[in-house]
Amino acid sequence: MGLESSQPQGAFYLMIDWETKRKELEKVGVKTNRQLAHFLLNEAKVATLCGSDFGFKEEALTLRLASTDYDGQNAFNKFNLSDHSENLSLFPRVVEGCNRLEKVIRQLNDISN
Repeated sequence: MGLESSQPQGAFYLMIDWETKRKELEKVGVKTNRQLAHFLLNEAKVATLCGSDFGFKEEALTLRLASTDYDGQNAFNKFNLSDHSENLSLFPRVVEGCNRLEKVIRQLNDISN
């Protein structure tokens, strides 16, 4: 997707840095992580938490994204260590959220072209 993220340390959360999309986001009026969170909720129907709630500056385009919207027991029982592509079916809402974010990123890229 062209975004940066730190490696999670055993949690279900990702801190995603949208700085690479700053120019495109500014064209749609997004200059802070709070504005970005609202933008993604409205445009992609994906809820995130503002990076400023976790110590980042308001101007930093960093958001926290949870990847826990799935049936944990079912995923644990069916998780396949040898075929990761098969595992995507265990997390349909997470995959749908990623697809929605990817669509917004494509739209942002179209704005810059």
